[in-house]
Amino acid sequence: STTIQKNYKINTSYPIISIMITEQKRGTKSTNNIKKLMPLQRKLQRAIENKKFMEPNLTLASLAHDLGSNRTYLSDLIHQQFNMSFSDYINHLRITEAKRLLETRPEELTDDDGFLFIKNVYVYLGYNCATSFYRNFKRIVGMSASEYMESVKDNKK
Repeated sequence: STTIQKNYKINTSYPIISIMITEQKRGTKSTNNIKKLMPLQRKLQRAIENKKFMEPNLTLASLAHDLGSNRTYLSDLIHQQFNMSFSDYINHLRITEAKRLLETRPEELTDDDGFLFIKNVYVYLGYNCATSFYRNFKRIVGMSASEYMESVKDNKK
């Protein structure tokens, strides 16, 4: 069987997003399945741009419903494009956003003295518990959120 790869680049500030769809002629994947995933991919991209991943109780089922699809198609799309589970994908998006917030220190997340509380960041990003945020941050970035914030401060000097 012949494999044709089509690459689609998405214009976004989230670097982990690039699209690759593999189509096989006379293979196991049907062209119909790929055609069904293309509109879903565009809807997912819009949801990411609108920061849907920051909703606290976001689930695969709820996002699929919001995108007018089902859990199976959305899960297949995420796995095919990013080689991640849904929860890993959402955590990567959230931690990418956390890094941006820790670097830019937006006003709405700081106190009157300009101090950024990490708790404000993880709640803002949709994490329901600190442990989950800290564990994912360290796993994805390779250092704690506090260490990352310090390294950003040191680099600005």
